[in-house]
Amino acid sequence: EGEGLASLVVGLVAAVEKARLYRGKGGEVMRAAVCRYVECLAAVRQPLDKGPGPATGPKSLRSSLLNSVEESLKHPTADIRDAAVGALGEFAAAYMCGGNPEAGAKRLVVKLAGALM
Repeated sequence: EGEGLASLVVGLVAAVEKARLYRGKGGEVMRAAVCRYVECLAAVRQPLDKGPGPATGPKSLRSSLLNSVEESLKHPTADIRDAAVGALGEFAAAYMCGGNPEAGAKRLVVKLAGALM
């Protein structure tokens, strides 16, 4: 039962995206809520990528969550960008400073600097 619940917990963001809940009325609220949710997952160091599939790479849960937060960084609403900044900081500390923190930092710098250009 615990593993099933853990799968639901870490899969919630994918379910929100699949249901396209970022669109229409309430989309901005959902986007900010997802950022806060990712921040909370990272704050408690919820294990990610323990199931089938790769632990890293473009198809991993870790990459999916990071992409979701990065998309919110580009949003025109300041509250959503602020939520994304909080999520990104906590996410980086929890999931990108492990075995190869330089690679994690490089990915963030390249991606975020590219968004500024």
